[in-house]
Amino acid sequence: MIPEELKQAIQSYWIAQGLSPEILEERSVSGGSINSSLLVKTSDGSFFLKYNSAAKHPQMFASEYAGLELLASSNSIRVPQPLFYHEGQQYSGLLMEFIEENSFEENFWRSFAFQLSQLHQNTRESFGLGFDNYMGSLPQSNTPSSNFVDFFIKNRLLPQLKIARDKYEITSLHIKQSERLFVELHSIFPEEKPALLHGDLWNGNFMSDEGGNPVIMDPAAYFGHREIDVAMTTMFGGFSPLFYQYYHQHHPLEKDWQDRLKYYNLYPVLIHINLFGASYLGSLEAVLDRF
Repeated sequence: MIPEELKQAIQSYWIAQGLSPEILEERSVSGGSINSSLLVKTSDGSFFLKYNSAAKHPQMFASEYAGLELLASSNSIRVPQPLFYHEGQQYSGLLMEFIEENSFEENFWRSFAFQLSQLHQNTRESFGLGFDNYMGSLPQSNTPSSNFVDFFIKNRLLPQLKIARDKYEITSLHIKQSERLFVELHSIFPEEKPALLHGDLWNGNFMSDEGGNPVIMDPAAYFGHREIDVAMTTMFGGFSPLFYQYYHQHHPLEKDWQDRLKYYNLYPVLIHINLFGASYLGSLEAVLDRF
């Protein structure tokens, strides 16, 4: 059931929009491990609602709302339309359009690859973003930088390494190896313009809509190196080899791109170490051991 504080805020939003829908059904749906998620059926259609404790993840839904708007403004790939977010005394929440999931059509991977490549052609002068957001349930700093490697080290790797060290998940050896890696990153990553990224593009954050078109959701958006999104797709599988073939046709990646993916994925690996513990430590060490 929708908490009363949040229900009143949503109804006030509807009234401000000149609407007065009657809530017919509230049904729990899968929405990840961080938030409670509901399909809200009303007399004016269906909506998707995510909510959580307001104290637990401050401004999470405000930043997600802004990230969805940013991705939508690119006119490249569909995202759920964000409608309203609430930061209250007890609860925070995000109300969005509900998109019915469909099976993959024949041309799904071609469309997905093309539309993601279009998203990545949106650029700005700096890497980062004008506001911070979240990666999973951990805060993500987006302080702008003109240099991607500097941005990646300062805003992505160092904060997560500190958390992991403070939690005794990693050792001083891991820190020393990471510092040696930092010196090499300038020669590992090719120079490219900042690209608009989804930021957390694993296989749980995309779907096919009613018409068989790709939809991406739950973004951790910012402007970064586009290979970051490509790397994240390999973390847990679920992407057809056709996806990479078509992406490369539309927006060719630099030579040896497959070899670089493990370095970009150090960030989500550290996130998983900090959220779920040492079971992900082997993935970190597989990259760092050469240093």
